[in-house]
Amino acid sequence: KTALYYGKDCTDKVNLPENAGKTYVQCTMEAPRGTYFTTLGFLASKPSSMLFENNNYGRVAAMNEVIRGETLLPNTEGEQGTKVNDLPQCLVTNDWRVLVQSEGKFAPRGTAKIPATGNYCQGCHLGRQLASGSIVFRPFGPIGDILSGESLRRIENGGTELSRQEALLKSYILEAKSKLDINDKVIQGANNWANQPPGASELQRVDVAIFGDWLNIGLGSGQERGCVQDNGVDYPVVTVDDLLKYYLRDELVLARGLSRIVPRAMSNLNATNQEIISGVMGSWKSGGGKLLPVFQAYLKSETFSCAAGGQ
Repeated sequence: KTALYYGKDCTDKVNLPENAGKTYVQCTMEAPRGTYFTTLGFLASKPSSMLFENNNYGRVAAMNEVIRGETLLPNTEGEQGTKVNDLPQCLVTNDWRVLVQSEGKFAPRGTAKIPATGNYCQGCHLGRQLASGSIVFRPFGPIGDILSGESLRRIENGGTELSRQEALLKSYILEAKSKLDINDKVIQGANNWANQPPGASELQRVDVAIFGDWLNIGLGSGQERGCVQDNGVDYPVVTVDDLLKYYLRDELVLARGLSRIVPRAMSNLNATNQEIISGVMGSWKSGGGKLLPVFQAYLKSETFSCAAGGQ
C-alpha cells in the first residue's frame, strides 16, 4: 500500500510475481528519501508541512528527540532581547511568513521570521536547528507524500484527473489559499498568510508559486538552504541526511540521547541522573556502540532498582 510513495524500485518489486501476497517487500528509497527520518512511518507520526503553520518544526523536534533524547517544547513568551542577534549568513531563505491576526499585528511563522523575532526564539530555531530543519523537510507533505513541481503546477492549473497523492495535496494548497486575499493583496484582517521580508514596503502574498520557490523548484532564486554554525564552522544543510550527519558527527550523541530515553521507556521516569548517564556512556564505549550493554547497564543501576521497587 505504501510502495507508490517510495518510488519506482518499490513499485516494480511489489508487482513481481514472487512478491505477490507478501506484506512487506525490501526496496531502495529514492531521493529525496534516504534515511529513517524520511520514511512514511516517521513523517506521518508528525503530520506537518511547509504549507501548515507548524512549518515542519515538529518533525525537526521529533528527530532531535529520537537522536538526542531532548523534548523541545514550544514557548512564545520569552524575552526578545534589546538587540536581536543576526541570523547566520549561510541560512538562505525567503520564508519570512507571518500570520496576520489583525491590522498591525503579526504572528511569526516562517523559517527566518521566527529566529529573527527574538534571541529567545533562536535557542531552538538556531541552536536546535528548527530553522534549517524546516527547509530540509519541505519536500514532504503531511502524511509523508512528496511535494513536486509537477504536482504543484497541475493542481494550480485546475487539473481534474489527479492521482490520490495530488488530490490530497490539492486540499493542502486550497487550505493555504484560504488564508490569501483573492485580489493579490493581503487583507488586514484575521488569520491571513503573508510574507514579510526585511525592508519590504508592504506584505507579500503567499501562493503556490512561492511554495515552488521554497521547494527550490520555482522560478525564484532556487537557493533555499539551511546551515548549522558550530564553533565558527558552517555546516551546509540541504537534505535530511545532511542534518542527520551533523547530529551524528559526535559519536557519543546517541549515548547521551539513550541516557534520557532508556529510563523513560523502561521505567517511565521523567528525568535521568548522573548514575544513568555515567553507566550508559561507559557501556556504550566499552560495548562498541551496541545497545545491549546500554540496557544491561541501566538494569544494573540503583535507579532502576528503586524505580522497579516503587511500582
